Amino acid sequence: MQTGEINVRLITDGRFWLDGGSMFGIVPRVLWGRLVDCDEKNRMPLALNCLLIETPDKKILFDAGIGANTSPKFNKIYNVTDVKGMRYRIEEAGLKVEDIDTVVFSHLHFDHVDGAVEVVNGERAPVFPNAEYITQAGEWRHAHDTNEFTAGGYSDFSLDALERTGRLRLIEGDAEIAPGVHLHVTGGHTAHHQMLMIESRGEKAACFADLIPMTAHISLPYIMALDEYPMQTLEAKRRLLRRAADEDWLCFFGHECARPAGRIREHEGRFTFERT
Repeated sequence: MQTGEINVRLITDGRFWLDGGSMFGIVPRVLWGRLVDCDEKNRMPLALNCLLIETPDKKILFDAGIGANTSPKFNKIYNVTDVKGMRYRIEEAGLKVEDIDTVVFSHLHFDHVDGAVEVVNGERAPVFPNAEYITQAGEWRHAHDTNEFTAGGYSDFSLDALERTGRLRLIEGDAEIAPGVHLHVTGGHTAHHQMLMIESRGEKAACFADLIPMTAHISLPYIMALDEYPMQTLEAKRRLLRRAADEDWLCFFGHECARPAGRIREHEGRFTFERT
């Protein structure tokens, strides 16, 4: 999809399944169950959607999925389906992993970062050998200082391998990483969670990552029980969805299976989704 002179491609590396209740927090199943289907274990499918952004000068990957190095136990717990790894997906898109200049992580949960690392000859190595890896400094600190609530979201598979590249860039706050390509700290899901925003020739696009992981979460009270700061999520959603509707953003959703891209519409204070 084209946003001005910037090309945006959706790269999906399969699915994994999470508990449905954890995805909708205080909203009862009798309501969210109308929107999604669960299996016999009450798990629902989540797509592993990443964005490949091609500017005139750079090729940028936003988030990297789970990766293809998960254990049989992990795959059974999360019902990992059709995950082939980002090397395969990038080549499937007609590029080489060496072509990627920048990899940006919305946050460092395993389903967004572990796909940037693979095992080569028994050692962990970055999938993208020429890339700079960008995340928030606060998120990096947070991933290394977990507690009983947060530890389950992080793994030790990828972080050390990325640090060893010498190309890890930790930023503080909002940043422009290429002309027209911006990172905006939202908080909510984690304290330093960030989203991607693109603006070129008057057109705008955004990926909300885990702030609004699926189109079902466009409704303001639909907030994950996994969010560390749900009130931040609520206020960020209210502010950003209104902007998205007013400014006609092309919106991408990081875990949406059926309708991963579209527009936000507002009517009498309610936000709805219109598929592109």
